[in-house]
Amino acid sequence: MKNVNKFRRYFDSVFILTKSERNGIIVLISIISLLVLFRFLLPVLIHNDDKFQLEYDQRISQLEKISDSLNEKSKLAENAKYKKFSKYPQREKTVKKGKDAPAVSITLFQFDPNKVSYEELLRLGFPVYAAKNLLAYRSKGGTIHKSDDLKKIYGVDSSLFALVKPYICLSDSPKASSHVPQTMENKVLIEINSVDSAMLTTLPGIGPVYASRICRYRNALGGFISMDQLKDVYKLPPETYRSLSGLLTLDTGKVKKINLNFADVKELNRHPYCSYEDAKRIVNYRSAKGYVRSVDQLLKDSVIPEPVYNQLSPYLVAQ
Repeated sequence: MKNVNKFRRYFDSVFILTKSERNGIIVLISIISLLVLFRFLLPVLIHNDDKFQLEYDQRISQLEKISDSLNEKSKLAENAKYKKFSKYPQREKTVKKGKDAPAVSITLFQFDPNKVSYEELLRLGFPVYAAKNLLAYRSKGGTIHKSDDLKKIYGVDSSLFALVKPYICLSDSPKASSHVPQTMENKVLIEINSVDSAMLTTLPGIGPVYASRICRYRNALGGFISMDQLKDVYKLPPETYRSLSGLLTLDTGKVKKINLNFADVKELNRHPYCSYEDAKRIVNYRSAKGYVRSVDQLLKDSVIPEPVYNQLSPYLVAQ
């Protein structure tokens, strides 16, 4: 019996806690629980801005594709409806001379709004009513003092003004009235890797949609290394690309490069020229080597195919 009482006293002294000890354990368990909860909530509270921007750009691109598809279907539906219900056979629309503008293609050339003729305005792409309004404004003594004054003419909308603005020349010199195409000396050159979308809309054939697409594609690449890359901008018309020739400059020093020794698979795959498989091969190669000394190792050791290397290598650096 004495042994039992002795054991019980020993057990109580070891396992029975005082009130302060119990409170301490409760506080300790609470702290541990909060730390575990914070560990799981941390990725939710801290967003990855690059990932969010990438997802945003991808969704915008998808919406633009859906919008273009719906517009094409709408046009097809309207044409089919016209063919089905029209009482008369469908004919090509003809324009009568003297009533509306003659059917001529748009030709851009240097012009002075205070001297340009009616026929030349039509060649520049002015609607008939806009051309007549400008001539009427001039006949009443009105004068275009600066380029932006042309927007005050009824019928000259923002897209038309953006198209012709680079070709406006307000001068009394013979060059202003000769209406010959601009020379390289007269063109306003824009650096494509630093320009914003608002400035891009001043270029011929570039509206807000194309300006936004060019900027998004440039940001995804990290910058343009060749003017030919503009051809890859979603649905940019070939004639618009050709019209930009001589109006843009390229500073490859502004191109943002990816460091091969620190980039993960997600960062590499984010680049338009790098697929997920290629990104994974690059990271695995780096892990095996421990350090990539030069970019050309990727080609020498056949890490990625040569066509991919030729496109991607200008955007890589090994430091």
